[in-house]
Amino acid sequence: MLILVLAACHTVPNPAREASSPGIEIRGLIIQNRSFSTVTEVMLLVTRTREFISCWNIPMHGECATTFPLRQYQGNDIEIQWKQGGEEWSTGEFVVELSDRIDPYRPAMVRVTITAAGLAATELIQ
Repeated sequence: MLILVLAACHTVPNPAREASSPGIEIRGLIIQNRSFSTVTEVMLLVTRTREFISCWNIPMHGECATTFPLRQYQGNDIEIQWKQGGEEWSTGEFVVELSDRIDPYRPAMVRVTITAAGLAATELIQ
């Protein structure tokens, strides 16, 4: 089951970047389970707005993905929460770092990769 509610985020403006690019738009989410157990109740939460996207059950080495109407990325804190091996895990709040490899003229996806109990990484990909 997939629940979809994602809010745009907020960041401190960078005049040099804004003058040279239109900003990054997000078009979807991929959650990958690269661990050796099932993960459940995986949620990407935008902490400022309390809006979220979640996937209920992802088998080991499986993934859950969705697309949604383009949203402007603004850099608010997010948190990834999930259950694995009977325990609840959380990344705590953080901001997804923008890579120089991201083309601001092409939409991006958020990729969350869970690799082991308590370990998750998040990045923007194209």
